[in-house]
Parts: sequence; C-alpha cells; structure tokens
Amino acid sequence: MSVLHTFGRPVELFDPSKFAHRKWFAEFLRGSSWGHCPIRFTIESEGEMVPTMLRLLTEFYLEQEMGSYLEFGKDQTVYEFGKSNIDTVEVIV
Repeated sequence: MSVLHTFGRPVELFDPSKFAHRKWFAEFLRGSSWGHCPIRFTIESEGEMVPTMLRLLTEFYLEQEMGSYLEFGKDQTVYEFGKSNIDTVEVIV
C-alpha cells in the first residue's frame, strides 16, 4: 500500500442519515467541487458516485416523509399511499 493514503482525507461510506454528509453534499451541489469537504466519500455500488448519492438521498427523504405509509410491491408498484386519493402509481425505473 502506498504511503499517499496517509496524506489524503479520510474515506467514509456515504450515509444520508448523517447530517454532516447531507451538508457536504449540498455544498458540493452549490459549488460543483469537493474542495471544502473534509472527507472523501465512497459508495457501496459500482455505479457513478453523484447519481448514486442522489438516489440514496431521495430514498432517505421519501422514508422520512412517507414512513410506513409507502409500501412497494414485488412488481415495483406503489399500492398504498396513505390517505391520498391515489390508488395505484407505477414507479418507472
């Protein structure tokens, strides 16, 4: 292993439930740079970093807002939406 890893910023798995991670991501979106972020993010999947982080944030905020009201079926169709007048909505992936 290279000694360069000791000079870089520490690496953390992006976790949208952590306020600091959401704050640093918002700063990245505002300035299009990770320059002021004190850590380097990594993600679990092999996909692109920023789109994956956006998906994780969307899932986090949907869970916060909808909680147990939002249930997904096996065919990725929303079949219950709380007290909404929406009966069925297809999720396009």
